[in-house]
Amino acid sequence: MAPFTNPTCGILFTYFEGGEKTKSVKDARWLKSLLQHPLYSDHELDAYDPDTEKQRLNRFLDTGDNAFGTDYGWKESSVEIPLPFEGRKTRRGENEAPKLTVNGVWHRNIANIVQSALEDPIFTTYNTTPFEQRWKTSDNRDIRVFSELYSSQAVLDAYEEINSAPRAPGDNLERIVVPLMLWSDATLLANFGEASLWPIYLFLGNQSKYVRGKPTSQSCHHLAYIPKLPDDWQNTYAGIFGKPPTRDVHTHLKRELIQAIWALLLRDKGFRRAYREGIVTKCGDGITRRGLIRFATYSGDYPEKIILCTIKFLGQMPCPRCFVLKVNIPDMGTRKDMECRQNIRTDTMQRQELVQKARNKIFKKGCPVNSKKITSLLGKYSYVPTTNAFSEFLFEENVNYFSLFPVDLLHEFELGVWKAVLIHLVRMVYSLGGSAIQVVNDRYAIW
Repeated sequence: MAPFTNPTCGILFTYFEGGEKTKSVKDARWLKSLLQHPLYSDHELDAYDPDTEKQRLNRFLDTGDNAFGTDYGWKESSVEIPLPFEGRKTRRGENEAPKLTVNGVWHRNIANIVQSALEDPIFTTYNTTPFEQRWKTSDNRDIRVFSELYSSQAVLDAYEEINSAPRAPGDNLERIVVPLMLWSDATLLANFGEASLWPIYLFLGNQSKYVRGKPTSQSCHHLAYIPKLPDDWQNTYAGIFGKPPTRDVHTHLKRELIQAIWALLLRDKGFRRAYREGIVTKCGDGITRRGLIRFATYSGDYPEKIILCTIKFLGQMPCPRCFVLKVNIPDMGTRKDMECRQNIRTDTMQRQELVQKARNKIFKKGCPVNSKKITSLLGKYSYVPTTNAFSEFLFEENVNYFSLFPVDLLHEFELGVWKAVLIHLVRMVYSLGGSAIQVVNDRYAIW
């Protein structure tokens, strides 16, 4: 055995060189930093036994005493998705169609999360009265500053709306808006394999972004986890219809699954009561208030937005916010483009009726989900034949659900896109010749 100056070096050598050759230098450095941690103590390993710890972990998971335990407000539910089939007609439409059951939908109640957040001592950092921020410039210009959600026009309008609504006799409580900021993004759990999660996160817009952005503030609330379609769903489909599903059916069912999960969250009676009547609770500063939930933003990348907006991926009108044509995207930044952006998407009764008419053709008449009869109804505006859960709830509240999806550069400008743009910019600098590329390198070196 090689000589070592101390036992710790021997441990590191054995870890790095012993056993299977799967350890990297990075792994060894990680172990070194762990052994050097001030909280590390040699004697704490005396009682360590791998088999015992593994059994303890399994027992922890089996008893339900974990992150998804009921003590934390988690519930496990299932949703049902009607299965379409080309050529199969049904008298009662999708109500009579065979259903695919998706189990393992872990979720929490939105109202319970909000109430818990309002009662937490961190409430003292919340802003409960929205306001305008303005900047008086040196040349006497008065410019409105948009920085925090609670200084946005949407929250100001919501605050005015809830405080101008009629009050019940004896209701003298302060009314506050609780704007919700939602995020969701499918996440790979490793650099290899297919292990992944699709979480939905919830933040309260009453908090400053400077507090909300700190992991130590624990401002992020996990709302739900979107499962995948069951592994054997294709066999289930083929067993019912005697024919495997098409790619269009697969895409359709993925849309249906996400909307079914959001319908599960939004149809909750406690949530609807909290949205319309408010949550009366003693806040973290000791004052009892009535907090009314309002949806403010939903951030995600483009593929996620189009699923949530129920429009077609890169369709004739690919934008989730306006009716710009795909062929006119190269006009971005021109006056014509800016004029087109004023024609925003709006949830209407006509849109809902078109989607329902398309679903009747699919389930009653047996039309394929991507057939000409369906695209002739929905293709003009790039809609898809999926009922939108946000529309189902927010339309009657006079809220246009398309407005929930703001431009989010962090998600829209994906890593692959940024790499492609950076490579193109580097090539442009090289084309200039001379010392241009060296100047750019020197500038980046400063940072």
